[in-house]
Amino acid sequence: MGRRGKGSVDCGYHVVKAVSARLGVRLKRLYFRLKGSQRYPSLEVVMSLYDEYSALKAHTALTNAGIHVSFEKRKTLRIHRLYAIRKFVEDYLGQNNLPPRVLEYYEARYVKKPVPYVKHDVRDEYRPVIDGLVNVYLKVVAGKYPNIILTYGYPEKAREVRDYLQSMGMRVNLARGKRARSITVYRLRDVRELVEEIINLEEAPEKFKKAYREAVRSPFSIRVDEEKVVRMPEFWRVLGLILGDNDTRPNSFSNTSTTLVSLFIDLVEKIFGEDVPIHRGKRPPERGRKECWRITVKGTPGRVLAKYSLSAHEYVDKIEPSLFWQLITGLYEADGSVTFRYPSEDYRVPYPDISIRLSQDQVELASAIKRRLDKEGVPANLNPHTSTLEIRITSLDGFKVFFTKVNPAIKNPADPESFRETKTKPENVKIIHELYKKHVKGL
Repeated sequence: MGRRGKGSVDCGYHVVKAVSARLGVRLKRLYFRLKGSQRYPSLEVVMSLYDEYSALKAHTALTNAGIHVSFEKRKTLRIHRLYAIRKFVEDYLGQNNLPPRVLEYYEARYVKKPVPYVKHDVRDEYRPVIDGLVNVYLKVVAGKYPNIILTYGYPEKAREVRDYLQSMGMRVNLARGKRARSITVYRLRDVRELVEEIINLEEAPEKFKKAYREAVRSPFSIRVDEEKVVRMPEFWRVLGLILGDNDTRPNSFSNTSTTLVSLFIDLVEKIFGEDVPIHRGKRPPERGRKECWRITVKGTPGRVLAKYSLSAHEYVDKIEPSLFWQLITGLYEADGSVTFRYPSEDYRVPYPDISIRLSQDQVELASAIKRRLDKEGVPANLNPHTSTLEIRITSLDGFKVFFTKVNPAIKNPADPESFRETKTKPENVKIIHELYKKHVKGL
């Protein structure tokens, strides 16, 4: 390689020939311009071609390869952006083919340095996030909110990673401008996920570590895969318990049955994990009443439960049958009952009578459940009362289907002991159990 002028260095014949072959054109000259100071060095790649057609063809080839290139003259191309210089050298030249002066500039500015704070062992799922990463900046906003800023070698990669993180359910911001290369991860549970999967917290600045450890104590730092959660049968049973209770907030459940309270906590922990933030409260027993427990699911899991509790009527007709029957199981356990009736004084053959009660402001939910029960082969009536809406199933066929699909923890005709915490009289439990054995168990 020879030198061209004070601030430029030509590439030798063999390099020009190799690049020409890669581009499918004949280059007249290929050289580097050395610019900037010793502290902030920069390079430009300049290519001269023999005709305008060749210049256009080379421009197209480089652009398709993801390298930003511009026309300096009609037959001269220039590459000047940092990521484009790096990509051109890596893909077309090779660092070993750079002359000493160019190599000095290139190593000072363009060679990828180890990215700070990134773990060595990153799971495959998060590999796309660290591929192409050139810097990580751990920032604390307003003295207490940890943010992670990821910077990539070129804009296309930054946009690709932004889309990938969003597909994982994260909320991220891409810096403004066409050439933006930085992504900010700001939501607490997303920051927590990246710290757990990618960032080596022990190497982080003390200010960030302190802010992060304070922040993750918040229940809102827990990440919930909503798409996965709503496919879990336990999720819909928990919703049924919440909706059947309906005298508390849409993310809490209250009941006097310790069996149901324990069941609710176990189901919530199975859905969201054992570290799910739960508040347990107890209301002192009033005159003639049992002690009542109130369980509130807090943080992000509580928000998800509240979201679906308030819009459950929109999903009743859409969810799979198995999920629908889990919803019905929860509703029955929370405020349902099973008894029997005699058709008349003279005809003393007991017929089953199932009831699920909802409040007057749950008319959309009650109507949707009545429709879906009919669709599932369980004829049901919707009866409005002064303060409640009652869904009643009074047919023998409805009783058969209902308790074939539903296996409640309490008030279960298959298990007389499950009525222990209820007001149902022992002699009536015996008759209900006999009805079950005759019409359901015998199927």
